[in-house]
Amino acid sequence: MLHVIDFEKLRIENQDFAKLLEEKNLYVIDMKKIAGYYHLKLTQHKQKLNDLSVKLKELKEETMLKQKQIEEINVEYDIYASQVKRQQKKLTQLLNFTENHTAPDILDFIKLQEEYVELEKSYKLLQRRRNIEKIIFEEYKKQTILKNKN
Repeated sequence: MLHVIDFEKLRIENQDFAKLLEEKNLYVIDMKKIAGYYHLKLTQHKQKLNDLSVKLKELKEETMLKQKQIEEINVEYDIYASQVKRQQKKLTQLLNFTENHTAPDILDFIKLQEEYVELEKSYKLLQRRRNIEKIIFEEYKKQTILKNKN
């Protein structure tokens, strides 16, 4: 048997449970807001971390590229340094030569040129004589061979 008091008691208990349920719902909503806030912050931090990771990767690649360029420049520097040393050595030799070299007197040079021309003329004359002598010898040789055969 149910009495009115039982219904009243159930209604009061329902109201208490409804309040308790409402409080729990508010608590859950508050927790969801807090969790949402932290989830948003976490997402932002993840995105920032991702961006920084990409930037770090780019900087590492750029650093490697710069190191390669530095190595290439060092090789070129070594090559140019050796070339500079060779050119400086040539320059010092040339400067030393120009400081220590004395040119012959102009009259001596002209006399030497005249002697050279005279010697060249004598050489050509002797060459011609030799050729003539050779031709004569060859003719004489042919004639003696022909006489011996007859």
